[in-house]
Amino acid sequence: MILTIGLIVKNEEKYLEKCLIALLPVLKNVDSELIITDTGSSDKTVEIARKYTNNILHFDWTNDFSAARNVGLKAAHGEWFMQIDADEIFVSCNDIIRFFNTEEYKSYNSASYRIRNIVLDRSGTTETYLPRLTKLTNKTKYVGVIHEVLNTYGAPVKKLNDIANHYGYYYEDEKERRAKYERNLQLLQQRIKDENGKNPYTFVQLAESALTCDEGLSYIEKGIQIAIKRKDPVLIALLHHKAAVLLSNKDYNESLEVCDQYFNLDKTYKEGELSTDADMLAIQSTILYCKKDYHSAVDAYKQFFDVYSRVQSGKLDTWDSAIVVFRSATLDNYVPHIIQYLICACESERYEDAFELISKFSLEDQVISDNVIYDLVKKEFTVLEHFGFNNVCTYIRSLNTRGICILFSLLRQAYYYSDKQDEIVEAIKKLEQVEFAGKVVDIYCRLNKNEVISLDLLKKALENSDKHCLLPDILMIAMDKEYDISELLEEISDSINEYSDEGFKCYYGFNESVDNYNINNICRKKALALYLDFLEHSMYNTVCYKCPKPNVWKKISTNRLLEKYGEIGLRLFKEVYNNNINIMPDKAYAAVCIGKAINYRAQKNYKECISKLKQSVTKYEAIAKYVSTYSDEVVNEYNSASEFEKLAGIIKNNIRSYIAAGDKKMAYKTLMEYSELSSDDPDIVTLMAELK
Repeated sequence: MILTIGLIVKNEEKYLEKCLIALLPVLKNVDSELIITDTGSSDKTVEIARKYTNNILHFDWTNDFSAARNVGLKAAHGEWFMQIDADEIFVSCNDIIRFFNTEEYKSYNSASYRIRNIVLDRSGTTETYLPRLTKLTNKTKYVGVIHEVLNTYGAPVKKLNDIANHYGYYYEDEKERRAKYERNLQLLQQRIKDENGKNPYTFVQLAESALTCDEGLSYIEKGIQIAIKRKDPVLIALLHHKAAVLLSNKDYNESLEVCDQYFNLDKTYKEGELSTDADMLAIQSTILYCKKDYHSAVDAYKQFFDVYSRVQSGKLDTWDSAIVVFRSATLDNYVPHIIQYLICACESERYEDAFELISKFSLEDQVISDNVIYDLVKKEFTVLEHFGFNNVCTYIRSLNTRGICILFSLLRQAYYYSDKQDEIVEAIKKLEQVEFAGKVVDIYCRLNKNEVISLDLLKKALENSDKHCLLPDILMIAMDKEYDISELLEEISDSINEYSDEGFKCYYGFNESVDNYNINNICRKKALALYLDFLEHSMYNTVCYKCPKPNVWKKISTNRLLEKYGEIGLRLFKEVYNNNINIMPDKAYAAVCIGKAINYRAQKNYKECISKLKQSVTKYEAIAKYVSTYSDEVVNEYNSASEFEKLAGIIKNNIRSYIAAGDKKMAYKTLMEYSELSSDDPDIVTLMAELK
């Protein structure tokens, strides 16, 4: 057998099954076994473990992690042993499988995989390579009561590219965090006694377990003193940890001094480049960025990108990576570093440096959120704009599909707001020649050439592009052309508020398109309720969004949008709910009330109008502020009306009441009397028709 995988567990039901499912590819594709040692679980841990292996051992916990792990190690049949924790979940095991199946393992004594610590109470994640795999000999065992290591782990060491997400520091509450801290503190303090306080690395572990930064710094300082006294290279890890803690405390000057101290260490501690240089350069660059020393930050970042790329590719692989937890030079932080670099380059007017980076950096292999991609492309767009978009075709090759769509969205927005419209049109024409831009470019080229755009073309563009970026633009065009936008609304039903936000914030004229659109164009019944949501959020944006260039922004009235809201409500009431108000959702019910209020206002029945407006808020409080504004307008209209207009309104409402009650004789008599007073009132013809 080639490989034994060993775990120790105790009450691990939260993550264990996910951990073991992620391990299945290794167990299925490599000649291997799984041994799980339970140290006293009282939950479903053992029950879960039995689903994946029959090799379940039991060990009475003795406050000694090595003792527990050695039980499984002693029972191993593999040539190699691999350790994993129950709260580690592999993202991929492909490199581990390849390592053993190609027999590359025969050229190494040990191997490590990357641990990504998911930390709830800190921003981002931390990463490190841990000594987790080793060739088994009759002398192999774990040593250390906590943060135990394999005693035969040593060179040559293979760094595997697989990543395991570690949730050991993802605490649900402060009680859970403190319990783990107190357990670790007790074991580490015992280790210090056993070592007579002579091992500085134990103080690194104490610092990483500390509850507060100040407590962590006190352990680091003690460790530094011991490391210097003993000329121990673990000083590297202590200085790194100190710089990172000071940065998190915003003690920028002191952290910068520690970085300088690190890079000026003599050969006793630091002989040549180390993997840790990448993280220290990242810390140094971030400090310079925070201090707004942009020119120096650009130079520091250029060094960081160079070292980081060599660490990631394995060209720079030194002993320290096994004991240093990277906090800044991590996969999750890499793109945010690029964003900060671009800010620094633009602020210091080093646009050539900025473009050199963005033309080489590729988004294709990056696993990052949409928001981070948007921030990145937005900063890169500033660089492109500086060069008049002359380099846009070179730059676009560095983007993935999401990035390309964001670029086009930014070009479209810039076309509305920028003074460089001709340059933007030329950039879009250039991009028409870029094959992989495909149908996304097609829609933009057509727009800027003012060609006829059919609803089918808009639907096709939506199907073949990133909806998040393009849909507000497509929606705006469809509304401008008075198309039925039913299918577009149904396409974004789960995120309709998000697209309303995007439209108002990113497209000049979007608000006017909403304002001018004739809602009678919406034919599909399902889309009516969706447009109700869309109108509600459009009212929100009309009130809350502040345009960066107010001179090009036409303010629209929430009152007009609320009237459309009421019209949709009445259509829903009639077409979807068959005039049954009792089965309507509260939002739709409120819209019906607003629709009726609008009708009462048209009839100058202000009392009933206000009553219905109040009823709408009672049903759906979210629209209260818009109803309040509309109510103010109604009250002002009533107050400004002449006494005759008010009297006429009362008389006409009485006539309607007679008609509703079936008293046509009294209704006719009152109508004739009123027509003698105001023969030119168009409502007379309407009321007469109702009487027939």
